[in-house]
Amino acid sequence: MKERADIDNQQKMNMKHILEFLRQDRKLTPFEISEILSLSLEEVKQKLVECGVEQNPPDRKYYLVRKIPMTNEQKEFLVGEIISGANVKKHGKKDYRIILSSKNKENILWKKIILGNFVNVIIHKDEYYTFAINHGELGILKKTMWNNDVKIVPKNLFHFTDVTLSSLFLNLARPRGETYRLSLRKYDFESCLNLQSLFKQQGIRTKICEYEFCNTKNYYMSINKRNSNIYLEKIQYQLKFYNDIFNSDSQRLHAEHSKTNDDIV
Repeated sequence: MKERADIDNQQKMNMKHILEFLRQDRKLTPFEISEILSLSLEEVKQKLVECGVEQNPPDRKYYLVRKIPMTNEQKEFLVGEIISGANVKKHGKKDYRIILSSKNKENILWKKIILGNFVNVIIHKDEYYTFAINHGELGILKKTMWNNDVKIVPKNLFHFTDVTLSSLFLNLARPRGETYRLSLRKYDFESCLNLQSLFKQQGIRTKICEYEFCNTKNYYMSINKRNSNIYLEKIQYQLKFYNDIFNSDSQRLHAEHSKTNDDIV
């Protein structure tokens, strides 16, 4: 009986930790939390009260999120999303828009968790889940990571951290036994070298490899077993929280999802 009580208490503490993160840190509504945790809206409201997170949780947002500055973590994450393939475009007079997508529902919900209250509606169409963010600060990333409308990886790139590495891992890393490869086929060789340098600054050594596709030179980043382990160690906090929230093994699901991805090299 005591063992069972200890398990129940631990589960309640885990749930409280998750709810505090989603509600207080990310400022998601109970409805958005219910979508992420696969619970009903009423269950989420009840758990918010039971865990002492909030006594009277409102259902809606009451402030203009575009006026809220992005955190460094969100910028670090978006750098990884842009390198992985997301585009930033002008939207209106002052704002910019970025659209993020994934075939994996858990991955798109994870992106929403990181970006918090900037995300409203997730759309599911043609096997993809997508959402858009409009924000003026995206313009800085647009100026940094594009050169004459061509996407690049600049040599001195700010906001490149373990959060960026976690985004790149979930979007681009393809397992090859105990090693990983990251497809970089949309980048020139200089951008690939710059990305390699950014990985090296994080303590991860990689190799840039070349292959030919449709009579065009393409590149991918190869990471050997030792450095793959260093990579996973660097992003263990993000992967652990991913697993805790979705009650899943993110590496296993990522590997399974990668098998059907068209961008495997």
